[in-house]
Amino acid sequence: MQPTVYLVSNAVHMYAVYILFTAVLGKSKLHQFAEILTYIVYYLINCGVYLFMDNIMLNLISNILPMFVIMLQYKKPIQTYIFLTIGVCAVGMILDWMMFCIFPESMLLKSNTPQSIAFLGFVFLFRHYFNRKEKIIVTSNYVMLLVIISIGTIIIAELSGPESNAKCFVISVILLIINFLNFYLYDKYIENMQMKIMFNAVESSNQAYKNQIQLMNESQKKIRLLKHDMKNHIINMQSLLSAEKYDQLKDYLAETNDYIYSNNVIIDSGNETIDSVLNYKLAPLENLSLIHISE
Repeated sequence: MQPTVYLVSNAVHMYAVYILFTAVLGKSKLHQFAEILTYIVYYLINCGVYLFMDNIMLNLISNILPMFVIMLQYKKPIQTYIFLTIGVCAVGMILDWMMFCIFPESMLLKSNTPQSIAFLGFVFLFRHYFNRKEKIIVTSNYVMLLVIISIGTIIIAELSGPESNAKCFVISVILLIINFLNFYLYDKYIENMQMKIMFNAVESSNQAYKNQIQLMNESQKKIRLLKHDMKNHIINMQSLLSAEKYDQLKDYLAETNDYIYSNNVIIDSGNETIDSVLNYKLAPLENLSLIHISE
């Protein structure tokens, strides 16, 4: 009976891990069938080690190693993988201790049923408050600080228990809250990074529009000056034409044309949004005479 109960409770645990990973890591890069298959393999390995080898160290490895491998499909930085692996292990160990404090004589503890249910509740609570639709890549050492905190809770749990008394139960609750706050801090860090990326994009866009407006103002200023001098230009051209000085007239027209188009508008596609961004990005190169784009 106990192996059957364990198989069911472990399936609940794997489902909770799946929800947690998708909430933190986002969408897998694999096809959905392949993604689910990786969790099934994880489940089979974990169950096989528990049922046929009955070794604590092997059971721990069968939890940590497949879990770490599964996370590779989400293509996130190594810091995130370490954080999730240690975080899940910390929560699992603390929940084991907490359930032992509540049900010290229960046979269900050996099948991990209370622990799996509690872990599923923990994950649903996390997903309800901190699930994000957009995921970004995090490479900051800040995540490693959260890993150290989770490791600290594991060490405290090992030094304090496992015992079944009110004091140990309070300690386990505090350690569980610390790990929940760990996930909360990770989520807030992701949120801040997303806001920073958004502000940088807005700032870059605003600078591009500002540059485009400046270029347009310069062009308008030159057009106004050209209109002001147009009368003199027409008189000069008529004079050259009357005197049949065609070469000089040709040179004069060329100079006038260069003056009209001698502005800093590199791209003029008619789309102001595209023009503003491209002109902003290409202006430094144009100033260095590295590019030349004609109409």
